[in-house]
Formats: sequence, structure tokens, C-alpha cells
Amino acid sequence: MLMTFSPGVLPNAYPTLATIACGDRAFCRFMAWADKTKAATSTPLTPAQSAAITFSYLRDRSADYEKALWNCQQVRRPDPTQCMRARQTLRAAPAAADKAAPRRMRHRNSTVCGARRPPRQRRPQPRC
Repeated sequence: MLMTFSPGVLPNAYPTLATIACGDRAFCRFMAWADKTKAATSTPLTPAQSAAITFSYLRDRSADYEKALWNCQQVRRPDPTQCMRARQTLRAAPAAADKAAPRRMRHRNSTVCGARRPPRQRRPQPRC
């Protein structure tokens, strides 16, 4: 569930608004933004939208789990455990200029523990 908070809504009211919005659902994921210009209107979220989330609430009654988290870069909280982890955007490294096929490296003891060798090889299995 995606939502934008109206100006003037206090951060302490966010969990109440989330539980009201989730109603009686056994599973509910609630994400809200204070800045409507950065808010998502559909999923999946872009990295910028994820970073701009102000408040997140997750409920899963089958796992007896309920958690409310604030973006503490936007909202001050007295307890740091109430803060979302900072999101980092990962980017792919540029491809190597050398287009030669990579060499397959093989070590003389390259057997996987528990794997069986073909019957024609009669070496002892490594101990794991």
C-alpha cells in the first residue's frame, strides 16, 4: 500500500494511520512519503523512490511480525532501532575491454565435497 502523508501529520501518528489503512489484513506492507513529488504511485519502486520513503510498516500475522520504521534522515526518532537502514544504490561495473574468453582455471584437487566421480576414475574421495 502506497500513501503520501498530508502536511502537518505528526510522525508519532504514522503507525496509527498504517494500521487503519491495513485494516484486518493478515499481511500488509505500507509505505508512505512526506514529499508527494518523490512518492511512488505503483510498484516496483525506483531506487530514488525507495530512498525517499518517510515511513514503512510491515505486518505478517502468520509470522507474528509487526514493524514500523521511520526514515531518520527525514524524521527524528528517540530510538535508533526505529530507523530504516540507509539504502545504497548498486551499479554494474563497466565490462572489461579485453573480449577474449575467460580461461577456465582448474585446481588439481577440484572436487566438491559429497560429489561422486565418474566410475572410470579410481581416486579416493576427499574427506570433508
